[in-house]
Amino acid sequence: MIQLFRQSNQMLRLISVKLPQQLRRRPSSICNGHLYSDSSLKPISDPPNSTDPKSLTVSFLRNSCGLSLELATSASKKLTIENVENPNSVLNLLRTHDLTQNHIIHLISSRPLLLSADLGNTLKPNMELFKSLGFSGANLAKMLTKYPTVLESDAYTAVEFFRAHGFSDMQIKTLTMKFPPLFTYNAQKILQPKLEFFKSLGFSDLEITKLLSEEPYILKSSLEKQIIPCIQELRRFLGTDENVLKAIRKCYGLLRADLLGEADYSEVFSSASFDVEGINQGEYGIPYMVAMAEKKFMVKFVSKYQNEVPDVVSAHQGKIEFQGLPIAMKM
Repeated sequence: MIQLFRQSNQMLRLISVKLPQQLRRRPSSICNGHLYSDSSLKPISDPPNSTDPKSLTVSFLRNSCGLSLELATSASKKLTIENVENPNSVLNLLRTHDLTQNHIIHLISSRPLLLSADLGNTLKPNMELFKSLGFSGANLAKMLTKYPTVLESDAYTAVEFFRAHGFSDMQIKTLTMKFPPLFTYNAQKILQPKLEFFKSLGFSDLEITKLLSEEPYILKSSLEKQIIPCIQELRRFLGTDENVLKAIRKCYGLLRADLLGEADYSEVFSSASFDVEGINQGEYGIPYMVAMAEKKFMVKFVSKYQNEVPDVVSAHQGKIEFQGLPIAMKM
């Protein structure tokens, strides 16, 4: 009995001495969990948590949308994905309309919120509408890249407005490609007054649709601050509304030049030999070239061709005498 007591006592003594030593030498489960480094015992980052919305957002943008880490990180500042069902459906919709992976990368990186847009009430109807106008694949991607917000607009109302005012689907497509933000405008408040103004000048409905589909910048210009003053300036030089009509009909560039701040009408219309009937249609008509601001003229005609045709610089500087127009350019 005494022997058994002594053995038990020895075991307890060994346990009390040796066990703490063994525990101190054993690797810490906390260190293995990477909450602290072995050397400094300072906190370090937890591994990414798949349930964290930001982690899920970056992961989806990279793996499903094809964005780089840099683009995905930037996009995640504007978007939080908590459920991938709607984002996956948006991507499937884009692919259904022949957008490539590169198209999707550009579109989502510029407008991440598309992934959370209303699929059934907005995105699908708009995509079908653009398809009916002839958009798909590359030309759809080109238009959406210009202004991706158009996918979230009330596109149907805008298209119906233009159709009701005599625009063909081809003209609406042209308008859309040149200036997609038109779909976000309040048609009755912003567009309707401009159409009525041009009609009051004497333009027919057919002429208005042709003018505005070719020159959509007019629709984004202010009626009171830009369009009306432009017409008044033309009227001051040309004398009558009839001459203004003739000038615009012959050369849309005259109107464009003024609205874009490129015109100097005094150089064109003050000439005693000016004849409204002689105005050439098109951007490179003689009046438009004269009306063009010096800087624009230099870019379009001098700098562009100075290497291939060095004499163009001398001609611009007045060192070469004018020898008349080529036959093809004569009016």
